[in-house]
Amino acid sequence: LMGAQDELADVREENEDDETLFAWTTPDPLEDSEEIRLLNMKLLHLIIQRCQHQLFPFLNDVVTLLVLGLGDRFPDVKQECFACIVKVCELFPVRIRGCSVDLCKITMPSLKHKLSRIRISAIHATKALIVAGAAQAIRTLTAFREHNVIVLKAFFHG
Repeated sequence: LMGAQDELADVREENEDDETLFAWTTPDPLEDSEEIRLLNMKLLHLIIQRCQHQLFPFLNDVVTLLVLGLGDRFPDVKQECFACIVKVCELFPVRIRGCSVDLCKITMPSLKHKLSRIRISAIHATKALIVAGAAQAIRTLTAFREHNVIVLKAFFHG
């Protein structure tokens, strides 16, 4: 999972504050056709379901594909990607723990998606990631703020 963790670390560095975190998307996909990207994600989901034990050595590649799928602008690709995340978290909860926080942070922009089915799928994926080890993301999800922290805007503008 080292390659995927490096890729997720780059995303983490780019999205330090929460405002840019909810605006994160991947660059434009190489494949222009939304339907082909959806079929690719469905194929990945099928591979995850059917080749559970043989998938372990390729988990790094699966996580990389999930990161790219989460940044896709086509809602059906995102929904299929969330289903893949849930399945991967069920199959490999210990192995996915290392990148579950970063995957959870990348999932967060979809919690504000305009389609309810995408928001619901994102909630299910976030739940699976938190159970798999992304408990640190709960603070970000709940907009936790320390009691002694003053918002700068409120401090300077009264």
